[in-house]
Amino acid sequence: MNRREVLEWLGVVAYGGVLGARPQLSGADDPESSGTPTAAEKAAGVTPQNFAYAPLNVMRYGAVGDGVTDDRAAIRAAWLVARQQGGGTIVFPNRATYVVGSLDPASPVAIPQQQAGGTIEYHKYQTQLYFQNGSNIAFDFQGSTLKSTATGGGLFMVLDGCKDIRLLGPKISGAQVMSTGVVSLGNIRGGSGYANGTYRSVPLTGGSGGGAVVDVVVSGGAVTSASVSYPGGHYKVGDTVSCSNAPLGNSGSGFSATVASVSGAGPTVAVAAPNGIVCTALTRPTSNITINDLEVSAMYSGLYVVGDPTTANSISHINLTGHTRIRDGDYAVALHNGGDDSVIENLYTFRVNRPFFFYGVQNVRLTCVGDQTNFGFQPVIKAYSRSTRNITVKYSAINQPGQSGAVAKVAIQVQHDPAVISPPPTVQTVSLQYDEANLSAGGNGVEFDYYAGPGGATMQSASDHQLFNDIVISGNSRNTLLTTVALNNPAARCNITVDHFSFAAPRAPHELTANGFAMSRR
Repeated sequence: MNRREVLEWLGVVAYGGVLGARPQLSGADDPESSGTPTAAEKAAGVTPQNFAYAPLNVMRYGAVGDGVTDDRAAIRAAWLVARQQGGGTIVFPNRATYVVGSLDPASPVAIPQQQAGGTIEYHKYQTQLYFQNGSNIAFDFQGSTLKSTATGGGLFMVLDGCKDIRLLGPKISGAQVMSTGVVSLGNIRGGSGYANGTYRSVPLTGGSGGGAVVDVVVSGGAVTSASVSYPGGHYKVGDTVSCSNAPLGNSGSGFSATVASVSGAGPTVAVAAPNGIVCTALTRPTSNITINDLEVSAMYSGLYVVGDPTTANSISHINLTGHTRIRDGDYAVALHNGGDDSVIENLYTFRVNRPFFFYGVQNVRLTCVGDQTNFGFQPVIKAYSRSTRNITVKYSAINQPGQSGAVAKVAIQVQHDPAVISPPPTVQTVSLQYDEANLSAGGNGVEFDYYAGPGGATMQSASDHQLFNDIVISGNSRNTLLTTVALNNPAARCNITVDHFSFAAPRAPHELTANGFAMSRR
C-alpha cells in the first residue's frame, strides 16, 4: 500500500495540505469517491474543475497559482461554497502566487466616504474580490500570495457584512507605481550672503515634482553644496528647483539648481493600486475580523475600515495580530468611522505616507513603527462628524528626515463644517507613547489643529468649544509641541498630561501651557 492508501485505511486524509480526520461523507456528497459536486457546491452554483483537491481548496475550482493566470473566479467560487455551507477554511496551497486581474461580478461597489465638512457620500469603487455576508470562514494562505495587477485604484478584497472571519498569513501585493525622485543636483546658481553653517532638511520648490529635501552647506557666505536627503517624487532630469532664504536663517539671496539625476524610488504615487483589505458594512454589521501576520506591498492601503456613522451597521473588533508589514503605499491602517474595539499589534510600515489615520473610531489600541514615512505627511488621530475617543498609540518614527517646519510627526485634529455638525466633534482620552529618538530635528513632534468653516477646510486660530481633552503624551521628541488653535474659555479647556516626555521648547503661535491648553506632568 502507498502512503495515501495507508492514510485512507486509517481514516485520515490530507485536506488543504493539513492531515486530519476525513469528513463523514457518503454517496454523491463524497467528492473524491464520486467526482461529483458536494451539496454545498451544487447549492452555490459552483462546478469543481479538479476533484483531486478537497472542497474549499481554490485549486479544486480552477485556480492555477502560476503568477500569471487570473484566478479570481476560482477564489470567488471557494467563497460562495464556504458561505453556503455556513463556514469552513478556504485554502491557498503550494506557497504559490494567485493573480487577480479582473473585476468581481458585483463591481462596482458603493462605499461611504466622509466629506471634508462631515457629510457622508457613497462613491463607487471597482472591486476585485467582494466577499459579502459570510461568517465562520477562514482563509489559510499557507505561504501563498494574492497579487493584484490593477493600476486604476479601487478595492482589492472587500469584507462586507461579515462576521467571525480569519485570514491566516495573508500576503497581498499590488502594482503601485512609484514616481521618480531627485538623486542629485547640478551646479548651484545664486546663494550668497548667508551665515556659514550646515542647514539640514531644507525643502526645495519648483520643477515638475515636489517634496525633495536637501542638506545645505554654507561656506564663505555662499552655498557650496546641497546634497539630497529625501528624494520627493514626480521629478524629471532638467527640472529647475530652488530655495528661498527662509530655511537658511532668513539671510542670503536664495539659490536654484538643475535636477541632474532621478530614480524610481520616490514616494509619490504615479498610478494608484487598489486598497488592500477593506472592511465595510453596507447591508449588515461587520465584526470579529482577525488578520494574522499580514504582509501588504505596493497597495494604496494595507487595511481600510470604512463605515457610515449615520446607519446602524457598525464595524467592530477588527484585529491585526502577530506581525503586520505594510510597504510602499499611501496608508497602512485607516479606520474611518469604523473599527471600534480593535487592536493593531506589531505594525511595521516602510515608505508609507501615513502609517495610521484614525477618525470617528473609539476604543482602539495600536503599536506601530514607521520607517521612512514620506515627507509632507503624518499619522493622524482626528474627529470629523463622529468623536474619536479612547485611543492608545505606541508609535516609533525611525529613519526619517527633519520636516523643516512643514508638518508634524503626529497630528491630532478636529475638522467640521458648522452648517453640518454643531457643536464640533472631539478627540478625547488619547494616550500617545511617542519615540523619534533617531530622527533629525525640524518640524513639530506633535501638533493640535482645528479646521472649520464651509467644508471644514480652513485652519482656525481659536475656538470656544471643547475640541480636545484628556491627552497623555509620553516618550521623547527632538522637535516641538505645537497647537495652532487657542481655546478661549473654561468650557473649551484641554488637559494634557506629559509623562516623562522630552520636547524641544514649544513654539509660536500657541504654547500648550496657555490659551486653554493646561499641561501637567506626572
